[in-house]
Amino acid sequence: MVTRWGFFITLTLLNLVVLTTIVMWSLWLPTVGWAGQDSDSATRGHIWTPCLPKKSRQQNSEFYKSWEEAASGQAYYHPFQSRVRVVLWSDALWWRTGVAANKDRRNNRTWYKLCPGRPACEFTREHMWVSYADAVVFHLPTLPGNYTPEMMPSKRKVRQKWVLFSMESPVVTRSKNMTSYAGVFNWTMTYRADSDVVTSYGSKSLLYNSLRALPANPGKPPRNFAREKDRLAVWFVSNCYAHLTRHHYAKELRKHLRVDVFGRCGKPICTDDKRYRSDCFKKTVKRYKFYLSFESYKCKEYITEKFWRNALENEVVPVVLGAPKEDYVRLAPPGSFIHADDFNSPKDLALYLKKLARNDKEYNKYFRWRSMGFKKNATYDRGRWCNLCDKLIQTCPQERKMYTDIYRWWKGKEGEEYCERTLLPEDIPKPHYDLSIHFN
Repeated sequence: MVTRWGFFITLTLLNLVVLTTIVMWSLWLPTVGWAGQDSDSATRGHIWTPCLPKKSRQQNSEFYKSWEEAASGQAYYHPFQSRVRVVLWSDALWWRTGVAANKDRRNNRTWYKLCPGRPACEFTREHMWVSYADAVVFHLPTLPGNYTPEMMPSKRKVRQKWVLFSMESPVVTRSKNMTSYAGVFNWTMTYRADSDVVTSYGSKSLLYNSLRALPANPGKPPRNFAREKDRLAVWFVSNCYAHLTRHHYAKELRKHLRVDVFGRCGKPICTDDKRYRSDCFKKTVKRYKFYLSFESYKCKEYITEKFWRNALENEVVPVVLGAPKEDYVRLAPPGSFIHADDFNSPKDLALYLKKLARNDKEYNKYFRWRSMGFKKNATYDRGRWCNLCDKLIQTCPQERKMYTDIYRWWKGKEGEEYCERTLLPEDIPKPHYDLSIHFN
């Protein structure tokens, strides 16, 4: 009798151990559900994304191959996981998340939720978890000049997405032998609209969201932005390489217009403790009517924080030089900027800015966009990490893609390059001596 009860208790304990193990693994591993199941499935924390019934087919491009794996002629459903995990392969990417610099967010955890709207989407910098990841993100500027297998994950999970990330222009990454990376990456994640995941420096969507968070002031007269400013034009610049187009343009512009230049290439300002730099910068910029949002390189769609954060977020009219005007028209709030290409010379631009600065009514027209609101049919931007989460969640596992010519996709085809030719240090006969410029 005792033996029988002992056997029964032992068996029960074993069952409990097995059950506990299964539960723990179910919490750890991605949960898989099938679309089209019972109606209460959404309440169980699953994410359902139906796939359209298609035949297996291959789509070819000049730069990549994409195909779908499905049962020929049959409808299929999308089994998708309720947890998405991403490994950031480079420390440079980890710093971009804001976690590394925020002690309150670190707390010595391994996985972090960088997208509040997607609590089941988690990120880590720990390479040891790469076999569990749905995506691995690689930082192009810090990759080896040539593809080096030893510097990449040693194993690659089936259907795991390898994502190439860059916020820099092709000019900055010109030393990379991109042809050696052919067939390595599944997705791209850059500022360009043709990327698989768009990760721009800013967007109309994010800008209007920040405006909606501001307190409403019904009944108050329209705000006079011009009256709040007592200075004309300002430029913060840190890349002092003398042969950049923007330096030649700025030098001519300053012959006809008062432009205060700060930063590494101008007068030092806001150099105190890091905690105060941001406030100092904002207070300084807000005093000016115009901010020179001059990009280092003239590349298509390359519109950086100089435009979005430095100017628009600080309620200053940006004067832009860089991407073609049509890119600004498409990406920026309507009527929010002044493009240098609209003027025959820096002198003509200076005359226009002086005239505009004297007319409050005309100046305030550049702020009308703030009260227009965001169009419902416009592209909604949730920020780079949320955009990646959404892409991973919405992509069916059967959808496959591989970049076979990442070099031409990134730089552009011959004669159709994404960046204008720039005189670079390696183009100048040595000795170089001093190639920097400084504005007094």
